[in-house]
Amino acid sequence: MSSAELVLNTHPSLGEGPVWDVRRARLLWVDLLGGAVHVFDPATGRDHAIEAGRAVGAVVPRRDGSWFVFGADSILTLDPETETLAAVHDFESETPARRSNDAQADPFGRVWFGRLAWRFDRGAGRLERLDTSMVPVPVFTGLAIPNGIGWSPDARTMYFSESTARTLTAFDFDEANGPTNPRVLLGPDAFDALGGVPDGLTVDAEGHVWLAVWGGRCLVRVSPTGAVVDRVDLPVSQVSSCAFGGPDLADLYVTTARADFSPEDDAREPLAGGLFLVRPGVRGLHPRLAF
Repeated sequence: MSSAELVLNTHPSLGEGPVWDVRRARLLWVDLLGGAVHVFDPATGRDHAIEAGRAVGAVVPRRDGSWFVFGADSILTLDPETETLAAVHDFESETPARRSNDAQADPFGRVWFGRLAWRFDRGAGRLERLDTSMVPVPVFTGLAIPNGIGWSPDARTMYFSESTARTLTAFDFDEANGPTNPRVLLGPDAFDALGGVPDGLTVDAEGHVWLAVWGGRCLVRVSPTGAVVDRVDLPVSQVSSCAFGGPDLADLYVTTARADFSPEDDAREPLAGGLFLVRPGVRGLHPRLAF
């Protein structure tokens, strides 16, 4: 079992969406409720926040060096050099009101992202796909909390977690048909044992899924057949997501949260909201870039 080391704590209420920017050797992550994209430099330990002016669910690096930012009310591009934001798609007014959640680029450069109701209404969540048309296409609807997204090293399997359903599901995947043939790798019984619900995820170079367990104080490594083969415990309850980074992609960064904490909760978990580093002895996949 590997251990987790705190590397940064800016005390966000909901740290989320870590992703490694290979071009700049920086870890990107978001303060979802604080409405900021953070840029963390592991070499210096410095963290820089770029205000988005809205809740931000995820940030995804693009092939041209810019970033997609998935906001509550719009999808934007962000120029990291000038910190200029430009909207490329505005979401229509919705009932119930929704926000964006996790997002990942697939092996073909398209971006998959979640939308969910602010109050987590069942049936109001969806998983959508964005391509060069800049018009999102719903792929899965009728969800509650769509969460982690990832692909196997050979791009033939897609992984997806849904927090309210308490499932980690694998799908066959190809460019033309997208995800088909779903099979549940971990279900409610597994998450009862882990003491939480599935949140964000990443996939390592050996094809195993690393899954954050919100409420469970841990990160677990899951084999392609659904066996939990490793576990990393953290000193906080709300473990939100993870991503590999570093020069050799051997560093596993973990975001956490302190959503709806009381003063008593803060006293019990002073490191909640912190960014942690794990060195699990396996490397991640080269981060995939959006179109």
